[in-house]
Amino acid sequence: MKRHHVNAIRTAHYPNDPRLLDLCDELGLYVVDEANVEAHAYWAELCRDPRYTAAFVERGTRMVLRDRNHPAVILWSLGNESGYGPNHGAMAGWIRRTDPTRPIQYEGGHAFDLAAEVPETDIVCPMYTPVDALVRFARSAAATRPIVLCEYSHAMGNSNGGLDAYVDAFETVKGLQGGFVWDWKDQGLLERDPATGEDRYVYGGAFGDEPHDGTFCLNGLVAPDGTAHPALHELAHLFEPLVVRALDLAKGRFRLQNRRHFRDLTDLRGSFEVRVDGRVVERGVLPALEVEPGTHLDFRLRWKKPEVAAGEGAWLDLHFAARHDTPWAAKGEERAWAQFPLPRRLTRALPKRRPSTRAAAALEIREQDDRLEFTGEAFTFGFDRVGGGLDRLEVRDADCLRAASRLQLFRAPTCNDATRPVPAMPKPLDRWLGWKLDSLRAACVSFGPVRRRGGRDGFEIVHETPLGLVHTERWSLDPQGASVEHRFEVPEDLDDLPRLGIALGVVRDLDHLTWVGRGPHECYADRSRGARLGRYSLRVSEAVLPYVVPQEYGLRTGTTWLALQRDDGRGFRVRAPSGVSFSACTHSPDQLYEARRTGHLPARRGVWLSLDRFHRGVGTGACGPETAPAFRVPSGTHRLRLRFEPLRRPL
Repeated sequence: MKRHHVNAIRTAHYPNDPRLLDLCDELGLYVVDEANVEAHAYWAELCRDPRYTAAFVERGTRMVLRDRNHPAVILWSLGNESGYGPNHGAMAGWIRRTDPTRPIQYEGGHAFDLAAEVPETDIVCPMYTPVDALVRFARSAAATRPIVLCEYSHAMGNSNGGLDAYVDAFETVKGLQGGFVWDWKDQGLLERDPATGEDRYVYGGAFGDEPHDGTFCLNGLVAPDGTAHPALHELAHLFEPLVVRALDLAKGRFRLQNRRHFRDLTDLRGSFEVRVDGRVVERGVLPALEVEPGTHLDFRLRWKKPEVAAGEGAWLDLHFAARHDTPWAAKGEERAWAQFPLPRRLTRALPKRRPSTRAAAALEIREQDDRLEFTGEAFTFGFDRVGGGLDRLEVRDADCLRAASRLQLFRAPTCNDATRPVPAMPKPLDRWLGWKLDSLRAACVSFGPVRRRGGRDGFEIVHETPLGLVHTERWSLDPQGASVEHRFEVPEDLDDLPRLGIALGVVRDLDHLTWVGRGPHECYADRSRGARLGRYSLRVSEAVLPYVVPQEYGLRTGTTWLALQRDDGRGFRVRAPSGVSFSACTHSPDQLYEARRTGHLPARRGVWLSLDRFHRGVGTGACGPETAPAFRVPSGTHRLRLRFEPLRRPL
């Protein structure tokens, strides 16, 4: 937690082991200590029943008497999801008379009205209030108490979309002081697969147990073994102790704000790097960070204009590392970062390279009734006239594809897509299954040449779906590769698709993935602030599914190019001049959707490459707010331009 800049714990929904409080005292974590009061299904009953008054008071009494000498404890909580009634008043009265030094919080009285008069709580601590409603309340005359959300982002599976909107509100709106993510750790149970002998984590229903909560105990920012989920990296960046803004990027003028309340920043050392397509071209150091709590430092940097070739991008990275060892970070470990893409006017364009004589050799074109193929010096692109897709990509006699390219609208549903605490609540997955996206296939309705300025320039493939969505591909081939423009015409009634793009099945030998874009961990449209631009590499076979429940995973946004290669370097690169979101996974969305547990996934047969023009955000809707409209797939006409290039040697 300290490594990822968490500064407070709510011990929901009961006082935890005293040793946790010892650690919080030692390391410096605020604690909201919560009484063991959870009525849940009897939400509005027990709190008003005098037969339970003693039980309510006793649970608050034991907590306070046990934990009141821990300086980490700064707040008492009267419990969770137990309505609001006289029994809470009895608890609050006893605690206030016994320990008048600490405030009290309780959510139940504000469950339906943030402005309600609830004298038992000193803090308005709502649960999963949408950020726009939260800001409106905080700015109203009714907001007379501090506002700290007892829960606001639900970390169930691939989740925590929109976390940045809440943090921005905490930083800018008076009275909003923060909140708590539900929750820290997946409660999965370790099981050994009797067939393979491999360990795996399972959840409710895996043992024939009834009743159970299914996946609803897998809500953590970390896995059952403590491995960080990708969302934790987002949270860590948003919670960093400093933030840097560009006052005038062209002149190298920046402002660094110390977000701490009690310490300066002299425990950190700053440096910068200028990168081009991930390559470091210049390094330097920042001024000493003698910045008092809550104040800022204006500084100026100078760097040379980097040389950038066509299709490349440049950016400035700022790094802030620990100057000394701490219990949670070693000396030199990065503790914060900032990044600024450099526009073209702040770079120098390299002259275009002339194609070599060998590269300028003509393409050989072979046409048949059902096929169209283009062969260059060391590669072949092949297209299926009937199915209408790229189904052959061969580089130096080595096949790259195992399944043809196709329109892809479906994703393996996340927990947020498919789960709601109340069964009657609508779910995005219900709508997608109503459209039959899980089995939808586009039909090729035309395949023919495209002529421009009187000459043959390429060919066009048109696909139609039963939903009225039309997908058009315009291809052109040259001795260096193939370019395509995908045009998607999405009807107005398909206003919330899971994704909009194409997919290709790639042979499993192309296991080396390299890309320039956001990373290194997965990121989505509404969860991308914690992923920085860079050049990254991994082996697809080693990029394991990060969630106990199989679901959508592995997306990277803002990608300008990616490559899949064999050990010897043979493979292909995909360039995306306007950017693309992609994933390269060991299983297809269909396979992930059909598997309820990781042990149900079939053996890996290849790489499933997805290239998305749009991909829906992940939201936090299993318990919190749905994906914001700005991060949903819009209707209308959209284009995705891609360039496929054969690769013959390792990058």
